Amino acid sequence: MIPTENLPVMNHYARNAKLDERADEVRLEGHLMISSIIGFIIGGVLVHFLGRKYTVIAANVSFIAAFSYSYYGCDEDETNYLTYKMGMANKLVNAIGFVAFFIYMAEIASPIFRAFFMGFYHFNGALTGEMVHETFDEFTDLHPLLRNCFILATLSFLISLFIPETPFWLSVKGKPEKAEETFTWIRANNPDMTEFNLMVARAESVGEEERILRRIFSQSFFVGFMLSIFIVIGGFIPCQLIYAVIYDFYIAKYNKYFKHGNMHVLFFATRKLLSEPTAHRYRNNIYGQLIFLSFNFVAPRKVLFFVSYILGVVVVVMIRLHPEDFESLDYMVSYCNLTPAVAIVSLTQILPVEIYPTPLREVGVVVTAILNRLYMHAYSYFFESATTVTSYPWIWMSRSFSYASFYISLFGMPFLLIFMPETMYTNLYEVDELIFDIHVPFRGQKEGLEDESMADEFEES
Repeated sequence: MIPTENLPVMNHYARNAKLDERADEVRLEGHLMISSIIGFIIGGVLVHFLGRKYTVIAANVSFIAAFSYSYYGCDEDETNYLTYKMGMANKLVNAIGFVAFFIYMAEIASPIFRAFFMGFYHFNGALTGEMVHETFDEFTDLHPLLRNCFILATLSFLISLFIPETPFWLSVKGKPEKAEETFTWIRANNPDMTEFNLMVARAESVGEEERILRRIFSQSFFVGFMLSIFIVIGGFIPCQLIYAVIYDFYIAKYNKYFKHGNMHVLFFATRKLLSEPTAHRYRNNIYGQLIFLSFNFVAPRKVLFFVSYILGVVVVVMIRLHPEDFESLDYMVSYCNLTPAVAIVSLTQILPVEIYPTPLREVGVVVTAILNRLYMHAYSYFFESATTVTSYPWIWMSRSFSYASFYISLFGMPFLLIFMPETMYTNLYEVDELIFDIHVPFRGQKEGLEDESMADEFEES
């Protein structure tokens, strides 16, 4: 039987042990955040000098190499330490890949294709965030963080191999000097069409395709929401299943530390992400993605951002004034992540990808990504830090940095949006109009045109 006079002392030790555990988690989150920010900056530099395609390839090859070393180049005693280091490396490499990958996908014309990859990327990010904590618990031997990120690295690497550096139909966006290259491609692939007829036909067909897409997705919110579920969830599960087959037939055969089947990891992590109370923040982040992807078809993105941004601030004030109304910290952070997730994704889609010339685009992506990371870090620790003691330096630093992050993102993101137009030349029809306007070499050339009036109209334009 425990002496009652020792209970205060035992409670003190239990409290300190809890704080020590929390300090370790805060340290981990801080390191992950710093690694992400460094990766964003490196990614912006590499994209500028290497281009988007080769930056994605380089980032993912680096991670695949590091992943292979983690399985074949360490002892069992190094498992925890190596997993921690690989978590840092993963965040760094993923951040590099994100900068290139996002610019890459944002320039692809189809809104469905773009939303699919962005939904897949964010869903994997949420699952990775859930797995990184499990790695330090009883499932250390499973290396779930590494394997989940390995699939993302492998898939984005394979995608990079088959997609051109810049889609030809957007090669003139903000770059009139690229127009001749576009027409060279058109002439080479359509030898039987005259220059003018080809331009008119292509502009009309692309414009009609764009109008059809807009009409389909503006019919109802329900259609957009159902499509969003398919994009986010449907894009994730098949890719994980494909990777499970690869893993079971190759890596597990040679990994002496692997003790469970990969399907166990897959279903455990998915169940954890979608059902466990501790995963509310990740689940609501996904809900935020779905809400944004749904409304993105029926509302201007800039309007959507400001509405969700105001809602996020209201949630902050409400929780700060009445914290007793929330059951626990997990629920508290969960409510916060629901609306900021909408704002964050909409902000990232609005901002830099529609800026030209190129250097501003890379800088904009890096700045936006850093602000987003600060924003999420602040929401994760902004409320909890007020209840922790200041004798633990990492908790104190987390609290101070959370306040700073919150206010930087609070005033920084709207400031960036003030000077941003809703769209530039992201619409294919506008791109073709730009081609038509700046294509000087064929002005005055009437041969091949169907009639004299069309030739005169073309010459006057």
